[in-house]
Amino acid sequence: MGRNKFAVWVPFVLGFVDFFAVAIIIPLLAVNFKTKGYSPFLYGLAGTVYGTVQTLSGPLLGGYSDLHGRKICLLFSFYLSGIVYSGFFFFDTIIPFFILRSVLGFFKHSNTMCKAYLCDITPKAEQAAIMGRFNAISSAGFIVGPLIGSRIGTFENGCLVAAALFILSGVIAQVFLPDCPAKRSASAKSDPAPESVIDVCRSVNWPKYWDLFIARLSATLAVILYRSNLSFLLMTTHSLSAQEIGYVIALTGAVAAGSGFLAGPIIHMFKIDSVRLLVATGAVMTASLVLLCLSSTLSSLILFLVVFTASASLARVYGLDALLSRGTGSDIGLLQGVSQSVTSVSRGLAPLISGILQQLNQDLPAAVAALLAFLGTMLNVYSIKRTRVKVE
Repeated sequence: MGRNKFAVWVPFVLGFVDFFAVAIIIPLLAVNFKTKGYSPFLYGLAGTVYGTVQTLSGPLLGGYSDLHGRKICLLFSFYLSGIVYSGFFFFDTIIPFFILRSVLGFFKHSNTMCKAYLCDITPKAEQAAIMGRFNAISSAGFIVGPLIGSRIGTFENGCLVAAALFILSGVIAQVFLPDCPAKRSASAKSDPAPESVIDVCRSVNWPKYWDLFIARLSATLAVILYRSNLSFLLMTTHSLSAQEIGYVIALTGAVAAGSGFLAGPIIHMFKIDSVRLLVATGAVMTASLVLLCLSSTLSSLILFLVVFTASASLARVYGLDALLSRGTGSDIGLLQGVSQSVTSVSRGLAPLISGILQQLNQDLPAAVAALLAFLGTMLNVYSIKRTRVKVE
């Protein structure tokens, strides 16, 4: 399908507003938990609940969007996310929080649907550059969001603002996003509609993709393991306020945005495939995590955090590009959905593990994350050798 600039820029705007809304909540959530006397373990459990539910719903929504189109799934995600976030304003005790968090995890796949839509309208040769720009513009939301969130005052008010932004995103998508035909026919006998998450997962050619999926799981687990309790670390170890935590998160958002814009030019400059670039970024991630584990001052932590964020941002783009390059045009949504579920597995496991590790020792999350990043890098080295053998 031909790509026009307007069709590309609408998902870019939606991605920015999506991340902006989420980023408003981040500095407020950690402070909210600490103020109410909740432990790092319970804070991590909140992330685990969200990630676990996303793991189950990601492939199903991705497969559904292949059959019925991305736009309807995107509208569904935005509007329901807005409703759920407004619920956080009215219910501020722990049990309703976890219930709403679970519902949000099931529906909140707007970022994945935007990426799938962009892949539908973009030639394969340009997908890495487009995904890099999308990630960069989306990450810009993490520059502005924490700064505003830290000034809103309360978690409940932040959720109300986020709810309004999600509803606004739904309206923007409904009015301005061009319709994109479904990639597969729901009536095709040879390709029936999936009825469950298990059916969707069975339709994936696992022998073809297993190495990339496991490498992605390992790398994303490393990233989220360190990031999930970073706010708690900054608050307890370095005595930062919510506003100061917002500044740190905004800085990482700026670094991620800048790195995303470099993803495409790096591929064109070095003329090598995404898997080899994954090895390079994985090596930098591993080294930066080791240094984060060893850092004792706030200035050194921020320096190594910048390096870690840049390498993780590039790895996210190259990981998705490597996966889609192996696939076919008809299974983009399915691969996106399963890829999102791989990320959601990390979101499910990492916060809980990080909370437990941080209660034992504040440096343990970074140490375990470094080990996982190294494992993901070694799997990508294997992927290069595997591809070379097939070519020969």
